[in-house]
Amino acid sequence: MNDSLANPSPETSLAWLVLLVVAVIGAWRCLVWWLETPAEPDPWDNEAVELGDPVAAEPLCLRCLEPHPHPAAFCPHCCAPVGDFNNYSPYLYVFSVGELLRTGTSGSFRRSWLTLAGFVILGAMEYLLFAPVYWLCLVLNLRRRNDSPPPVLNSPP
Repeated sequence: MNDSLANPSPETSLAWLVLLVVAVIGAWRCLVWWLETPAEPDPWDNEAVELGDPVAAEPLCLRCLEPHPHPAAFCPHCCAPVGDFNNYSPYLYVFSVGELLRTGTSGSFRRSWLTLAGFVILGAMEYLLFAPVYWLCLVLNLRRRNDSPPPVLNSPP
């Protein structure tokens, strides 16, 4: 067994003691510095805090920007899926996917190669044999001018 580990020399013991003291003093100075640092002023006044409270805020539909009741699964104004767990419920998931695919054929969306590839792949997965019909409707929607408003589907009376 190594005798130097069992009986360290006085110089080694003194070096470890100095290192320990320096570490404790450094940790103490860091703690004092952290506690004495002034807190940053809050940039929001009480009115902004009340307006921005996520618990009290009424949720908005992502399509029509109308407020809707919190536990709703679909927007009462435009029938878009707005529920928190629509994509987890098998029954409501069908409506969410249908709304997404309907946006590709009759709505306005951000046109990019990734979005178009997603519509083509999702259309093939969901419609299988009828995917060419969906792709035709998608191409017709792409040929429509961007500034013309999309037709309103399921609008309330």
